[in-house]
Amino acid sequence: AYMVAAKIADNVWEQIIGERLTIANQFARNQAQMRLHRHLTESAFVGQGWSLKSLIVEIVTSRYFNRRPPRDTVLDSAYSVPAVIDPFDVTARPCVDVESDPSPQLDEPIFTTGVGGNDNGLDELAPEAMCGYNGMLHAVHRYAPFTLLSGAASAMDWPRPALMPGGAFPDLDLVTAIGQYVNDWEPGAKDIDFQALLAWDEQFGRCRPPALASDRVDWLNRLVASVDEYNALHAEQPLTLADVVLTLKDWLLQMPVIEGNEPDPGIDSLQILPIPTPEPVPQFDDLAFDIPSEPPSVGEFKAKPVIDASLSEATLLQTLFGLSLDSPVDSAMLAAEPGGEVSRLRLLCGVYLKSPQFMLAGMVDGNDLPEPRLRVCNDGPCSYAQMCEANRSALARIGHPTTCHADHVQKQLSLGGLTNKVVVHSSVDAARQTERGINVMQRSQTMVAPK
Repeated sequence: AYMVAAKIADNVWEQIIGERLTIANQFARNQAQMRLHRHLTESAFVGQGWSLKSLIVEIVTSRYFNRRPPRDTVLDSAYSVPAVIDPFDVTARPCVDVESDPSPQLDEPIFTTGVGGNDNGLDELAPEAMCGYNGMLHAVHRYAPFTLLSGAASAMDWPRPALMPGGAFPDLDLVTAIGQYVNDWEPGAKDIDFQALLAWDEQFGRCRPPALASDRVDWLNRLVASVDEYNALHAEQPLTLADVVLTLKDWLLQMPVIEGNEPDPGIDSLQILPIPTPEPVPQFDDLAFDIPSEPPSVGEFKAKPVIDASLSEATLLQTLFGLSLDSPVDSAMLAAEPGGEVSRLRLLCGVYLKSPQFMLAGMVDGNDLPEPRLRVCNDGPCSYAQMCEANRSALARIGHPTTCHADHVQKQLSLGGLTNKVVVHSSVDAARQTERGINVMQRSQTMVAPK
């Protein structure tokens, strides 16, 4: 029974964090992994009545989950994570004694391990002892296949993917290609290979609902319809192409900014400043390969460059839509399907769904960008305050009482009288985590003035 519990704890940890706590021989590589694995198995899982919910809560409320970027660290090094994620790739730095270090990022017990995996107990370390640590980037990984499918379906308001693939969404070919465990002969994979990207692109590259829900009104349909509704109420300042793109990008990627354009600091919005359209502007249909009628000989085939690396995101968006970003738009323009294909907006949605920013987990790049002018929701909590209220009681039960505000949540920490301001920059990101079975808010460790 203990071995079963240990295996379950290791599997759940891998699904959330991206790496196992054991290596190929089913044993931990170092003492840090061993202690953490034992704690999750005995205390968080078996000790709580074999509760998967308790095990998940223990993991997602630890400081291994959703790390901040290295540039945001308040420590003297970004390599501050005990070597439990990758025990073979460690960085040597002085061992940290958490009892004497008041750093807010070390407010929970950690386990240190010697360089190369040799065990070092804190009570045996000399002052000059060196330990091995992982960096924050070690935690970056692709979401587990079913989690990724569920996230896309939840964001777009498509049918929830079936746990057991078959004729519905997703089919067996898709889940196998993207690395989902099927059986002992097809155990799946965590890596992203070319075949996985092709399968994902075929399903989501045009941002269409699954075949079984082809006539379903999804989130993108509501986004298009809401443009005319918004313009009718704000005739003096209708939505521009940039506003719609920012709404889509914030919803899927939590990145309400367009590279190559800057918000006007004089207004409290993301009104995009006009930039000159480059001459000549390539047409969308030109961004394709030249396929000759006859098979070319080796060395003769040449393709047009799909993307000029010197072009900014703003220029590429203008090329895709054939409009400048500051052009007013309406629902009919956004719903148009040139050549009988999907709309340009769905093509852009497909680009975001297959981007690294959508597919990768493990690090939260918080920002203080204002909300887009337009916000479109699915059923359920949508605004920052609504999302906070929906999760507040659950957070309180696991020891994280919060106070909800319009654009952030706040909680008190007993760290020298300081207040830890916890900012949620995009409620869709929290919504995606909740839909994925992770009942915890995205958190930002930003220290503000004393009380």
